[in-house]
Amino acid sequence: MAAGCPVILSDIPPHRELADDAGFVPFVRPGDAEGFAREIRRYRAMSSDERREIGRRCRAHVSARFTLPIMRAATDAVYLETARPAATHR
Repeated sequence: MAAGCPVILSDIPPHRELADDAGFVPFVRPGDAEGFAREIRRYRAMSSDERREIGRRCRAHVSARFTLPIMRAATDAVYLETARPAATHR
């Protein structure tokens, strides 16, 4: 996604976390070769302008959610949470 290319994602939790709210990224069950092929055919049937636009949206989606300040804050939050005494964890 960060490379600005259309993607097809496996329907697994880390990929859902990354793009579930994007609304334009297809998810395919792991092992579903026909589903994967169907999505490739769908992309191939699009115009190059449509594929470029999806790639642009992919890059924008990742860029908005995974900037260095955002990732640093998320990492800090994990460390702060794990450093608390066990009785105060959520």
